Amino acid sequence: MVGILDPREMAGVQKSCLDCGKDFNTITQFENHRRTHTGEKPYICVVCKEAFALKGTLKRHETTHSTVKRYSCKDCSETFHRDFVEIS
Repeated sequence: MVGILDPREMAGVQKSCLDCGKDFNTITQFENHRRTHTGEKPYICVVCKEAFALKGTLKRHETTHSTVKRYSCKDCSETFHRDFVEIS
């Protein structure tokens, strides 16, 4: 398992995953990828305590707890928390 990485130590260094060999351009991409191997989920929903590996996934999840529904169906006007794909 990789410990905490100092971005200054990674500057100009190729960031490659030791488990699968995938290369990354930034330390953030590398750290996010490492979680696919370690199973680490450091982002916790304060409402339901569900854990997520990526901050963006937590942010998307948090909308499910909101009463605000920003998206609506153009045909029936039903509202939703997230945008949806029209099925033809």
